[in-house]
This record gives sequence, C-alpha cells and structure tokens, in this order.
Amino acid sequence: MTRRRPTTTPAVELRDLELLTSTEDGDLLLPGLTLSASPDVVTVSGPSQDVLRSWTWSEITGLDADRWEWGLEGHPLQVLELSACGRSHRFLVGAPELSAFLAATSGWSLNMTPDDDGAGIERPRRASSLLPRR
Repeated sequence: MTRRRPTTTPAVELRDLELLTSTEDGDLLLPGLTLSASPDVVTVSGPSQDVLRSWTWSEITGLDADRWEWGLEGHPLQVLELSACGRSHRFLVGAPELSAFLAATSGWSLNMTPDDDGAGIERPRRASSLLPRR
C-alpha cells in the first residue's frame, strides 16, 4: 500500500494592491498591500509582509468587483470591495489579476455568509425547466 502525502492548497495572492480609504480630506490611496487567500482564510499584508487583517471565509459577507477607479499611476483599476465584520474594504487591482484571483478562489468563497443570509439570492432554474413540455 502506497501512502499518499497530505496535499495542501497554496494560497492565491494579489500583490501591489492599493487600498482606497476615505478620510475627512477625501479618498486616499495606500499602496503596496497584498491580499492572499487560502481555503480557510483571507489575509491582508502590508508592504513589509506584516499581517494587517485576516478573515475566515465565513466572516466575509461580500466580494464585489463592479467599479473602476484611477490608480496612483494614472491607470484605471478595478475596485475589489471586500465586506466583512460590518466593514467594507476597497482595493484597487488590475482586471486580469482580479479575474484570476476570483476564479482561483471561487470554490472557497462559497463558504461566505451573504449580508442578507441568502434571502435575496435567486437560485437559477434548471435548463430543462425552460424547455417546452412535449
């Protein structure tokens, strides 16, 4: 009998993010952050790789990416809005990188707890229910 090694899923990372935060003087961009995700947790690290904040997937109530903002270098970047524990965190990231991140974490993010406890989520109908009956 051959023993199998336990497999671990590597974390998926978004590097060089800009945090978009609001202050009394207007919006402020803080560069150099990393967002990493594993099957269990999502973590934000600072430029020196120190952990600034982390959440389990069940603490995350939303991941939205439906807006664009101008980044520090004058390029439009997509806004990834992460909602957790009653707060919202907005990160600016390139669209290709964000797409790859969301695709890689899609199975893990199924463990999120939606803000409305799923009441507003409409389940898709089966394709067979859309076909005319014979």
